[in-house]
Amino acid sequence: MKLYSAVKPILRIIFSILIFAVLSAVTAISLMKSSTHSPPVMSEILMKGERYEYQVRYGFLRLGNVYVSVRDTLIEDQQSHVISAVMISNSSLPFVGYREYHFNSIVTDNDGNLITSYFWVDNIHRERFPLNSYTFDYNNGLIYSFEHPRSRDTLALQNVTFGGPELVLFARTHSDTGETHIYPIAIDNEIREVTTHYTSERETIRSGLTGNRQRVIRTDGFADLDGPFGFSGRFVGYVTDDELRLPIETRLSVWIGNATIRLVNYEEG
Repeated sequence: MKLYSAVKPILRIIFSILIFAVLSAVTAISLMKSSTHSPPVMSEILMKGERYEYQVRYGFLRLGNVYVSVRDTLIEDQQSHVISAVMISNSSLPFVGYREYHFNSIVTDNDGNLITSYFWVDNIHRERFPLNSYTFDYNNGLIYSFEHPRSRDTLALQNVTFGGPELVLFARTHSDTGETHIYPIAIDNEIREVTTHYTSERETIRSGLTGNRQRVIRTDGFADLDGPFGFSGRFVGYVTDDELRLPIETRLSVWIGNATIRLVNYEEG
């Protein structure tokens, strides 16, 4: 039971804030020169049909995997995109077992700005489709929150508000700008904020994709979320210092160390 007591709180952190942690990339300050590569533009990213696979670890324990994908769809004859993040626990962990959640956002591209119209969560292991959902009503400045099958609440829409998976893409388009962005997020029937500072600081880390050292650009962030086991809300992430600007690693600060989210596979098309 000691292993269960140690692992369960970390899994709760991961399932609560992983959506926001995967959005960026990271580590310490560096004096390396700036890259000549420009960040990719949002329209190009959306059209590639990208798929990312992340592995989540706490120390020597593999907690699970996260699969992020982007695909096209039509909503009332309007070109839109579904950005999904699938989280699956490591079922071999004692007393933890199989857990699977699907986080999905429907977005449209407005000159590089993503507009989220619908966000929903599926609980696969309990067969609740959806578990909850959020409909964004920009005309009336409201978000309709549902815990299915009953209506739950109405939230005030704060300018542009997001579901979560779409923030992965901002890590790429905003990297190396020196800008700080605040992203309102709809979660647990509330609006919370993720603050991200896209620095120009460089260093090298070992890539989970190639196993080799890779030059990266650091991003610092804070997620305004309540978490157990000493989760401070702070995370740090790395994007590759090349034309792709892939978010290859994120570290979540907890009481006794870091939970690490590392990109292990990336595909297009």
